[in-house]
Amino acid sequence: MDQKPLKEDIFSILRLLSTNDNLTQRDLSAHLGMSLGKTNYLLRQLLKIGFLEVRNFVSRENKINKFRYHLTKEGW
Repeated sequence: MDQKPLKEDIFSILRLLSTNDNLTQRDLSAHLGMSLGKTNYLLRQLLKIGFLEVRNFVSRENKINKFRYHLTKEGW
């Protein structure tokens, strides 16, 4: 199994979001070929350090909310 360092995965996420900020967590996971759990973990880390902000684009009662991730000034 090929295990890239986490830094490389983080840069891959930032690079992809810099070209397309219209992606959901599932989209990012599919584009980068990593598990949804790993993608979730990395996105949470990027949110904590202020490189990303999250925006809700679908919110329905009794449904899963969908979010999009956007780079902040620090994330560029």
